[in-house]
This record gives sequence, structure tokens and C-alpha cells, in this order.
Amino acid sequence: MLKTQKNFLLLSLTFFPPIFSTNQNITIKSIYHHRGATHAYDNALELGSVSFYFSAKPSIQKIKSESISGNMQRNTYRIQGARLNAEQQAKLPIITKHYTLALCNVGDDVHMIITYDARKVAIELNTFDSISLQKGVSIHFLNRIFCYAERQPQIPAKKKNRQKKVVIDCGHGGSDAGAIGYDGIKEKDVVLRVGLRVAQLLKKANIGVLLTRSSDQDVSLDERTSYANHHNADLFVSIHANASKNSSAQGIDTFFMSTSLLHNENQLSDGICGNALHNALRLRADESKHLAQSVHQSLITNVKKQYPTVVDRTVKHEVAQILLGSYMPAILIEVGFVTHEQEAKRLHDPSYQNLLAACICDGIVAYLKE
Repeated sequence: MLKTQKNFLLLSLTFFPPIFSTNQNITIKSIYHHRGATHAYDNALELGSVSFYFSAKPSIQKIKSESISGNMQRNTYRIQGARLNAEQQAKLPIITKHYTLALCNVGDDVHMIITYDARKVAIELNTFDSISLQKGVSIHFLNRIFCYAERQPQIPAKKKNRQKKVVIDCGHGGSDAGAIGYDGIKEKDVVLRVGLRVAQLLKKANIGVLLTRSSDQDVSLDERTSYANHHNADLFVSIHANASKNSSAQGIDTFFMSTSLLHNENQLSDGICGNALHNALRLRADESKHLAQSVHQSLITNVKKQYPTVVDRTVKHEVAQILLGSYMPAILIEVGFVTHEQEAKRLHDPSYQNLLAACICDGIVAYLKE
């Protein structure tokens, strides 16, 4: 990371209507930076994004927008009543060749300063409720090359005559055990075994595979997505196991992220560009849905042949951080509940893990052949 000074110029305030607001004081709970591909600018739809999670719905207001030199644009936002802690400040500012994002405490508020090349980059600010109902804000840095007709978006996974590249993400790991269920079964152990087997089967099918972790190690959420984005992966498949306070809850569900779950809070610089970029994002979301349906159908159809009582919890669309930061068709699979006695015993069984892996692999292969 480039080192830079932490003292930021305070800009004179100019009135802009609030983006969204509340009177409640809030804290910033976490910040994630999902990096985009660093070596494939012409093909990358998203150059990166930053997500914030708050203790309550924040009040955000643009207070300054100015051209600073050449095509460089600087926008300043005030997050009312928010506070950065020392750990978060140590991770800032975020600097890439396409954009810079800085935050600093100013009085009782936090100021967010975004600098970018307006000729190459369009920024989009969205609010959302995550899968766990946390209040989130995402800032996406979009490639303006997709504004032009000759650069209509394509889904690399659908291109013929090339080896596909799939990232398998085994959730949690290391100090993060994930859910702990019946008889002490740990989510991180179950999904690692399933994910490693999926990788083996995909390789046998002549599909390139990358793993976000191949052992019991700590990997942050934004490291996982940045890894997939950096390697220009065709698909991202994250494997998890579920948990519930209700010990009778059971079954398999599969998630993808629809753009309808993100609430756009600012207009892109022009209507034509905005439409082109949104069409590209919708195309990727549609492919994520098709991938989710293919994998889920494979799981339910084949697992039920041997275990008829398995519950189909269907395909759902939700905002999960791992899906929000993946810049290719992406899904998250919950292979069962570790808190359900019967299902936990199955999830701990190597033969059942192999069955799940085979179904996931078959669903991915079927999607790629569509």
C-alpha cells in the first residue's frame, strides 16, 4: 500500500440535498475494500468497491463536488454523527490507480472524500440491508468504457473454446470457526472438505480452479473477493453451512445477489452512461441467478435420491458481502444446518460431503455448457 499523509484538506461546505438520513448517532462497524482486476482494465466492469456497515441507518450528505485538475473529480460527503475508530483509521486512505477514498473525523461527523478520473470512472453509491439485516452503504467504481456501444458487456464464462476459471471459496477458517453446531461440529471444517473435493472434481472436468483457502487459515471477506477479481475468474462459488436457534431448521439454500436489492442514491454523470453500466450489472446478476439455479437443482435433485427428507429451501436473492464484492457471476451455497442433529451428522460424514461436492460440480459444469 502506498503511504500518504493522514491530514486531509477540509473543504468549504456547499449545500446538497441529503442522500439519506436519520437523527440517530451511529458507529461504523466495518469497512471492506473489494479490489478489481489490476491487469484487465478493458474487460473489467467494476474497478473496485468499498462497503461500510453501520450500527444504524446513517445520514449521508454530499457537501462538495469539484474538478481539481484535468479530468480529476473530487466529491466530499458528510456522514452525520458517525465516528472512525483507531483501527479503521489505520486502514485508510484507500488508494488505487483508478480512485482514492479517504475518511476522517471532523467534529462530530465523518467526512468521506472520493477522488477519481471522471473520464474513465463513474461512481455509484448504494444503500442496502445485508443478509443479516445490517445497514450498509457501498460505493462502486465503474469502468466508463462500458458506456460505449462498441464495448457491450460479455460474460467470460460463456465464451467458447477457452478453459474456464472458477474460484471456490470455503467460508470462514482459522480463528473464524463460523457456525458451531451439534456435537461441536464446526462450519469451517465441513465447508473446507466439501470445497476441496469440488476443486478436485472440477479439475477432472478440465475446468481451472482457484481456492481462496486450502487449509484452516484466516482470510478476510474482501481478500477473498479481491483474489477472484485479480485473477479475472469466470465464476465465484462460496460454500457455507447454516445455523439457527431453532434446532429443527434444516435444508439447503443457494443465494445470488440481484441489483434490485441495491438502492441507488445518486445519479451517474449522464443517462446514456448510467443505462449502459446498469445493463452490464443486470446481465451479471442474471447470470448469477442462472448459476444458482443450476447448482441448486443439481443439489436438491441428486441429494434427495439418497436422502428424501432433505429440505429444499430454494434459491434466494440477498445481499451478502462476499457476493457484493465479486465482479463475476457469483453464488453462496448453504449446504445444510450444523445445528440440526440429523443434518449435522450427515454434514460430518465424508461420503455425504463427497455427494454434496459432486452435485455442486455437476451444477457448475451444466451452467457452463448452457
